[in-house]
Amino acid sequence: MTRPRKSPILLLDGTGVVPSRIARRLFFSSSSDEHPLLIASTPGLDPNGVKFDLYDPTTWENPFIRAQELFGRGSEMESDDMKVKVGSSLKDTMEESTTSMDGEGETTPGSTMDVDMQPSSTKASAHQKTDDSPVMIHSVYLTAPNNPPSNAHQHSHSSRTSTLASYEQQQRAPSPSPSQQASLLMQFIDYARQKHGTRRFVLQSASAMEPGGFALGRVHAHLRELGQRGEVEWAVLRPTWCQQDFEQPCHVKSIKEENKLYSATSNGKIPWVSADDIAAVAVQALTREDAPNTEYLVLGPELLGYNDIANTLSSVLGRKIVHVDISNPALERRHQSFGCSEEHSRLMSSLDTAIKYGMENRTNDVVLSMTGNKPKSFREYAESVKEIWV
Repeated sequence: MTRPRKSPILLLDGTGVVPSRIARRLFFSSSSDEHPLLIASTPGLDPNGVKFDLYDPTTWENPFIRAQELFGRGSEMESDDMKVKVGSSLKDTMEESTTSMDGEGETTPGSTMDVDMQPSSTKASAHQKTDDSPVMIHSVYLTAPNNPPSNAHQHSHSSRTSTLASYEQQQRAPSPSPSQQASLLMQFIDYARQKHGTRRFVLQSASAMEPGGFALGRVHAHLRELGQRGEVEWAVLRPTWCQQDFEQPCHVKSIKEENKLYSATSNGKIPWVSADDIAAVAVQALTREDAPNTEYLVLGPELLGYNDIANTLSSVLGRKIVHVDISNPALERRHQSFGCSEEHSRLMSSLDTAIKYGMENRTNDVVLSMTGNKPKSFREYAESVKEIWV
């Protein structure tokens, strides 16, 4: 009897802070048989053997070829065996990625693969058969990844996908600008839907980025317009500032070496949200049967300013941590010292100004209503990773 075709879910930058958590949830979820996981990640961390670089369009075909190799007609028996093998290596890779995020910023290329899976462009399955009806990718999780291996430090409010690179790596070159990232993501959306028939796209944006505005706001508007024309199913996640931002080298360095946090937010409040809660909402948007066709403002459970964060860290770490409120030009220089481009540094400075004047002073029940679980508090997060600031 012919078995039903599988319709994979594709994660861009699947080893990043939020996507790696999505990957763990998807792989062990009840929907994994119908919608297996396919990861397109940075070189060196590619559990599915997919070499993909958003900034190199010649690699965009690879995930779709790999989906056909793993899940096409004639590959069903092999794909089950690979699921076991890749599952083990995926779990190891994700754990390794998480371990590196809990450390001092070093990311070790994945070396735990127990099956030889080369890029789709260079090695096809031994059991691959020609199929005139290619496998359709069910949905794509879109992010704005950094251009590896440099500058993965940048604040995850705008990309939320970074794996933490070493300080030396971060110094090599300026990060891609938000404008470049947005343009390439829109081009990839059109490529995937027009050439490969992909229908659902879930974008990881940010609370400060209104549809049609700067950076990922442009991608948001593009998806909404396509959705209104009935050409795609879509969702946009707009998480507020992420608790895991404090694992970024700029914060880890100042907390460990100076007992200080720097911002230009003054007394502004933020509903800090956990990357785990963002991932839980994302899984629902990627897998639910009905098309979301909406945006989700993903917020944490409490409003905390940087002074509150410093006080919580002081309590958790057993030493005094203070918040230093600096000027916007000083903040821009600080971001640039860690390798950010001028455009990105100006963006981050403007977001701190928006926080200062109350833009993030809000909460909601999106995490609870979408997942059935209450969002995690900042103290819970800080207690779980406190060793990185010691």
